[in-house]
Amino acid sequence: MNSKIKINKYDIQLFLLWFALFPIEIPGKIVYFIQAIFAAIIFINAFSEIRKVPMFPLICLFPLAIIISCVTNRNTILLTQTLRGFIYALLIIDLYIFIHKYICVRGEKELLHNLYAFSKVYFILSSAWILVLCITMRMTENLDDVYLVLGGKFNTAYLMLIFLILFYSSWNGNKILSRKWKSIIFFILTLFSIIICQILHVSTGIVAISVFYILVVMPKGFLKSINKPILFVAIIFSSMVIVFFISFILKQPFIQNLIVNILHEDLGLTGRIELYKLLSPLLLKSGAWGGGFGSYVATQLGYHGWYNAQNGLAEVVLTYGYCGAIGFLLLCYVSSLKSKGYYKALNAGVFTFILIAIVEVPFDGRFIFMLALLMMLEKKEA
Repeated sequence: MNSKIKINKYDIQLFLLWFALFPIEIPGKIVYFIQAIFAAIIFINAFSEIRKVPMFPLICLFPLAIIISCVTNRNTILLTQTLRGFIYALLIIDLYIFIHKYICVRGEKELLHNLYAFSKVYFILSSAWILVLCITMRMTENLDDVYLVLGGKFNTAYLMLIFLILFYSSWNGNKILSRKWKSIIFFILTLFSIIICQILHVSTGIVAISVFYILVVMPKGFLKSINKPILFVAIIFSSMVIVFFISFILKQPFIQNLIVNILHEDLGLTGRIELYKLLSPLLLKSGAWGGGFGSYVATQLGYHGWYNAQNGLAEVVLTYGYCGAIGFLLLCYVSSLKSKGYYKALNAGVFTFILIAIVEVPFDGRFIFMLALLMMLEKKEA
């Protein structure tokens, strides 16, 4: 009896979009070429969906700001970064138009199922390789010299978090384990992810995954703020404002104990405190279009070798200017405004990324990927 395995073209395109957002580390610049090709394929195939996506002109303001910023700063950031900025802008558009089209054709259950499958493969590959490095004694203190599947320790930590989001949103049992095992498996996967982050010395990842787990197991009322657009934007804006008061926050005994005794980090947050003190003049000078994609404006401070602002929204301002920041906040507003469904882990993940954004720069394609899901998913979590 011959049975043919049919691979749906939309599933293939979904994987292309996934790979473009979460590329596996490939030597040289070829990964950018692959991202560009995949982004173009998806855009061409989903172009007709543009008129069906709610409030699409407002969604486009951020990608448009990125393109204008890159063109304005093309002589400074040069051709490679200009083209990378264009690819990033196209990927943002792809996320909204293709996810909308996929749900219309295949349904959101199939979407979450396949996204979870992709993330599971990445999770297994990344974890297995890290364990191999540990067993063979090739894991060194200087992780810049260690090859990781996703190219860096922060990329790996973010992938762990996204995997947990998709697991909780999609997994409802299988032939071996029933749905009642879900909370136990979720705890084990969370603990394992924290151990991986500990191996990679990613304190931010440890905190993020721990907070994410707490948010998921607590009552959902607090997480509903993500579905209230004005409050949602206010929370994101606060994640930048808070850094200018962070010295006061770090004086609190509970916070000091958490940082020093539990995370084993210094109270200066590895130099971030001084960086934040120097950040205000740069933010004021960002202008309408900022420094452009990959400009790393914060390096002008010459302090501690930072490449970025170590704050999500501040980095958006420095990179794409005030217009870019407004476009980004409008993207967040529309995504929240048009959200109809509710997936607890997705809301918890979005909130966790905002928390990370206080001391890191996670407002990139991964965060916008979650915003697109927030906006497009319409069902209530089972």
